[in-house]
Amino acid sequence: RERTFEFTDGLTAILGSNGSGKSTILQAIRFALTGVNSNAGTKAHNVNVHAGKKAAAYVSLVFEHAGTEATVTRHLQHGKPSVLLEFAHGNAVDGDAAVTAKIEEFLGVSTEILNDIVIVGQ
Repeated sequence: RERTFEFTDGLTAILGSNGSGKSTILQAIRFALTGVNSNAGTKAHNVNVHAGKKAAAYVSLVFEHAGTEATVTRHLQHGKPSVLLEFAHGNAVDGDAAVTAKIEEFLGVSTEILNDIVIVGQ
């Protein structure tokens, strides 16, 4: 399902009851920025992969850093990864490794830091 969330500057807390999707939001952000799918090998991952065969299942994240806006889109299609990073000024990068490297360069942090520190669940 399509959902849009807007986060303002500063600290954001996501509150809700169990099973309401709080962790899913964090997993989607992590997947968009790093390509790491926290559900890989799980029932949820299998559902996403099979859904991706029938529909254009994807995560798209628009974010800003140092005054520059970027959009990263990662598709959840089994055996056919599709990744694109577009900047507001017109430049674009595609391909999983190239996009991940460009995000690391753009944000000035490694994928490991994004996974371990920047995106903190519960």
